[in-house]
Formats: sequence, structure tokens, C-alpha cells
Amino acid sequence: MSAARARVVAHAAPRRARRKGDRPKGAPATTIAPAECSGIAEDHALEQFFYSDETLRRLLRVAKRYERPLFVCNPTLAVAWEREVGETCVLLDCDVRFKGLVRGFKRFDLRRPVLMTKYAYDVVFVDPPFANVSPKELKTCLDMIAGTVAQREAPVYVAFNADREEELDEAFGGTLTRVEGRALGYKSVKEAMQEKIWLFGPKI
Repeated sequence: MSAARARVVAHAAPRRARRKGDRPKGAPATTIAPAECSGIAEDHALEQFFYSDETLRRLLRVAKRYERPLFVCNPTLAVAWEREVGETCVLLDCDVRFKGLVRGFKRFDLRRPVLMTKYAYDVVFVDPPFANVSPKELKTCLDMIAGTVAQREAPVYVAFNADREEELDEAFGGTLTRVEGRALGYKSVKEAMQEKIWLFGPKI
């Protein structure tokens, strides 16, 4: 998960009631040692987590169906795309450490989106900080990024907590569904939590 959580916390939404299973305020996100992506270590204080190798290969296979992906809060997938496909993509993320790894890196704040009309993306992959950003806020952000009809019609894939599937479905107007297969894997997320994180994509 992206370091976009840092920016989100700085512009936090009004306090919400804590859901069952939520991590208590001030508690560490994990006790597992930080993983790395091309020499960059996860920052767990920012709730930043990187995909497992198996999940990264799985998501990259999906991404390769398209030509001009936009990765939002999804640095590990963006790095893998440019390394394996050899084509520049655009990564929107607040973690500036990835500027030197992804040629199309753009510093980004989920709460202050900007139009992306100069990059004609044909798909969006987003792994949002769902503990701090609601599905409605996420949908608003993606709508504000899209400046053309083609961008607005581009398929969207979202990594999200399946416990909040109904909330995600409502925000995206019933256009997303859980992608068949298995839950997503992360290198340093506890197994019990990993089992809840699934990829949601366009209904066929």
C-alpha cells in the first residue's frame, strides 16, 4: 500500500467510529519487519506495504492486457511494469522515493487530485490507504483525475478490504466486482488481514 497514507493523515477526515477489527489508535500496523521494493523499505508508520511476489506477478498479468496503465498509490506494480514491460507508465503517489524508480512518477495527494489529460491512460490500478480514505472519497478522486471521455470510461481495479465490499460497491455505482482467484498477498501484512484484501475490477 502506498505512502499516500501520510498525506491523507495530514488532511484527515472527521473522526469516524472504529469498526470491529480496526487497529487501535497508535498501535503499530504490523510487527513484521519492513519489506523492500528495489531497495526502498516499507514505511509502516505511513501504512505502506508491498505486494508479495506471487501477487505482483498476478497483477502484472492483468495490467499487461492494457497499454497505458495509470497506477495510483501502487508503486510496486508501477516499478514492475516499467521493469518487465519496458514502457513508461504514470505513478501517482506521495512517496517521492519512487521518483527515481518510475520514469512517469508524479507526486500526488488523494485529497487534492489534478486532471491527467496529458496521459491517455486506458486502465487504472489503485491500492488506496483504505483505513483513512473512504470508497466515496476514492471515487471522487478518480472522477476528478479523468478529463476525457476515454479516461472516464477506463476500467478500474481496486485493492480493498472485502469487509467493506458493500461500501465500495455503493460508491462505484455497482460497477466493480470481486475478481476471481484469491485474496491479495503482501510481504509484511499479517495473514489474517491479507485474507480480507481482494482485487475488485470491472464487471464483465
